Amino acid sequence: MKYYPFFLLVLLIFSSCDTASDPHEINGIVFGDNIEGVRIFDDSAAVVRKLGKPTSIGYGDFRGYIFDYTKGVLNYTHLIIMEDPLLAYGVVSMSVEAPYRGRSKEGIKIGSEREFVIDRLGTPERTQGEPPDNIDLYKYRTNYFSIDYESNKVKRITMLVFLN
Repeated sequence: MKYYPFFLLVLLIFSSCDTASDPHEINGIVFGDNIEGVRIFDDSAAVVRKLGKPTSIGYGDFRGYIFDYTKGVLNYTHLIIMEDPLLAYGVVSMSVEAPYRGRSKEGIKIGSEREFVIDRLGTPERTQGEPPDNIDLYKYRTNYFSIDYESNKVKRITMLVFLN
């Protein structure tokens, strides 16, 4: 009986360490750096540590994985993780779209108006298509962020690998 408080303390410590399988908060989007703490070239183990177990894992026509998170607070998040040392290793693409509820420190989120995004991030490096349904691409030092619009509102935000 005298070990009971010690056992409870150990149980409490170990149960609080496993937040990866059930994320409790949204970390958001940091343009030029990460989405939900996941960065370009993070490996699959790092992604699981940060986001928990994916809802599903798919395989494409490349060496690697497609992780989908379609439940919980990260709903809807999609990652492409390549495991080909000759091409790329780790996360090469990560997208979030509705009903994802995260936002950037600039206040940009799914559903933001394009005018608001441009006011906060500046003129995009490149635009594909014509508004109101277009894609704006922002180039950063180590990655790209693309913003897909539908009716001039953010539909999807994607972080992509940037290779010189």
